[in-house]
Amino acid sequence: MAGTAEVVTSMDKLPGTTYQVLVPNEKGLESVLSLLAAHPDKPPIDEIAVFTAATDAFSMANTNVTVADSLKRLAHVVQGALDKGIRVRGYVSVVITCPYSGNVDYKRVRDVAKELLDMGCYEVSLGDTMGTGNPTSVGEMLSVALGANPVEKLAGHVRSPMTCRIALLSTKDIAHMPHFSSMIHSAWE
Repeated sequence: MAGTAEVVTSMDKLPGTTYQVLVPNEKGLESVLSLLAAHPDKPPIDEIAVFTAATDAFSMANTNVTVADSLKRLAHVVQGALDKGIRVRGYVSVVITCPYSGNVDYKRVRDVAKELLDMGCYEVSLGDTMGTGNPTSVGEMLSVALGANPVEKLAGHVRSPMTCRIALLSTKDIAHMPHFSSMIHSAWE
């Protein structure tokens, strides 16, 4: 993505902090590999992130391809990164509702997360992109997603701090997830 190299090379890395960049396609991976080759003694990043969505409508609006096609693209990116020893974290957007197609089929969330894990992502974050999740819907989505994915390989993100707090208290599976976060403030709220 334009400007990434300039940003990450100008930062002072803090010890114990993981620096990750978003890599949407093979061109992005080529840029990351060039960046790392230019800084072999002090790599400015530690891992990459790849993303897709749980619905074709959101994927088409965001990346101009279906979820299946985005996963095909990402398989090449993930394998290329792993071949170079770079860790990869996956992200799935719109795991509760989609602004274009409404309620999301949680089986689709499960299957997309599994594909990302199977291709080599060390962890997959499930994102309530629209902020419509509540403890019940988050719990139901996780129950389905965990049907095919180990809890220690999943992470979660909700937009509402209150939903996060309530979900943490009411959904036992979240307690076993390595990362579960929420936004403090959103420009849209």
